[in-house]
Amino acid sequence: NLAMNKLHGIISVCAVKAPAFGEYRKKLLEDIAILTDGTCLTYDSNIYVNNATPEMLGSCDKVIITKDYTTIVAQSTKESVKARVETIKHELANTDANEVNTIEFNKRRIASLVGGVSSIKVGGITELEMKERKDRIDDAVCAVQAAASEGVIAGGGLSYIAAFQDISDTLPDDLDSCSMGKLIVLNGLISVFKRILENGGFSFDDYINKIDPKNNIGVNALTGEIVNMYDAGIINPAKADRLSFENAISVLNLYLSTNCVIVDEKLVI
Repeated sequence: NLAMNKLHGIISVCAVKAPAFGEYRKKLLEDIAILTDGTCLTYDSNIYVNNATPEMLGSCDKVIITKDYTTIVAQSTKESVKARVETIKHELANTDANEVNTIEFNKRRIASLVGGVSSIKVGGITELEMKERKDRIDDAVCAVQAAASEGVIAGGGLSYIAAFQDISDTLPDDLDSCSMGKLIVLNGLISVFKRILENGGFSFDDYINKIDPKNNIGVNALTGEIVNMYDAGIINPAKADRLSFENAISVLNLYLSTNCVIVDEKLVI
């Protein structure tokens, strides 16, 4: 009936699939009802749809609906929302430590109720400048999302140097007996740190013996100083470094398995 009324233009609605399942779904719907000052109609509420009134409908500042996600923007400072958060915290305190899924679910509920949504407006004098700034903002947002997903590690190519050292410890003294694949991977790992230094105008040989990846001691390519990367704020999302390495290995596999590779001829002066 809802879909037919929408198709005939009788009512303007957008149907969204309820999140989660079972008891989790019921709790999330109740959270949404409290956030929007609405009424949650479930089997336990003893209120049927035909008995619903306009007063039971909630309201919010904005709703963003996509194919995969729905974002509801509403005031999270209301007393009813604060009381709901306190109730969830009480449930969280009384939850058994072994119930990991329930603990994570309640933490996400609290984050959804007290979290906020920010809008970033980007402008510029020219269209080219505006697009460049917009790309920078997109990169920053994606980096934060990646960091929230898998955490952060020391930047400046230090993670690859750490991997290089770990692999080097397993290599035999006679490198001729080492597989060519390992040598290619080692050269690729150390090339990241080398390229960062070259871009900063510094020599790789001057710094390679001064860094300590295990203690997060690296090089600030902007100033050439030896610093603690975390203290200096030079960090990378762990997910970005991991995916970069996996993508590089994928390209390497393609090179090794192909019959012919065309490259630019080096100029000899």
